[in-house]
Amino acid sequence: TDYNFIITALCPVNLRIDGLIYNEQDNSIAKKESCDRIVELPSDGFLFPLFNDRAPDINGVLYYTKNAKKPNTSVVEELLGCEFSMTCQNEKETFKDILTNVVGDELDYDLITTVNDKISTFVDQNAHETEIPTIDEHKLSSILWEAGVSQDKLENLPKVFDAAAGGKPLTAVNLVEKRTVVSAPSITVNIGKDAVDKVKTQVIDGRKCLIINLDDPEIEINGLETTIK
Repeated sequence: TDYNFIITALCPVNLRIDGLIYNEQDNSIAKKESCDRIVELPSDGFLFPLFNDRAPDINGVLYYTKNAKKPNTSVVEELLGCEFSMTCQNEKETFKDILTNVVGDELDYDLITTVNDKISTFVDQNAHETEIPTIDEHKLSSILWEAGVSQDKLENLPKVFDAAAGGKPLTAVNLVEKRTVVSAPSITVNIGKDAVDKVKTQVIDGRKCLIINLDDPEIEINGLETTIK
């Protein structure tokens, strides 16, 4: 099968400036500008049709953007006539905003890691489905309830979810954090998925502490094997 396609690159264009010249009539130094135009690297582009399963697919278009975190939605919606969907990073930030605005002061280490684990399990359970698993308002409400969020907090979820995501479900796999990162000024602790239960927060003698289980025999500090005495 022949694959005939259209590939388009949208490139910023600037006038070329060669430098300065001496203007004898005015006895002055002037900027020399030519009519040459410099074509810069593409900021956006698209390929149509897609190439799927070794054949053209007219039901899709491949879109390119220079900045994946800030795609040009006008190109997607106005030029290509497609409905814009949030990027992975956009969905992750939207999800964080929803959690912050709904859960508020109930957010802690156990709740955050439990919610992440439940979404990860949901993704794994639906890995073989034809449709990509998504998290809508009702599914998120169920996950938060199972994680221990109070009913009073969950009453605010519908309006918060609608305002943040426009009522559209979020792609579940985009919300999963592969590592739990605990950050404080000058300190960052990366916790793998299998070690979440080895870390907890606790107040000791009035001070907020992060407790890390170091009972494993192999411990390294700056790449050097060591022991805890």
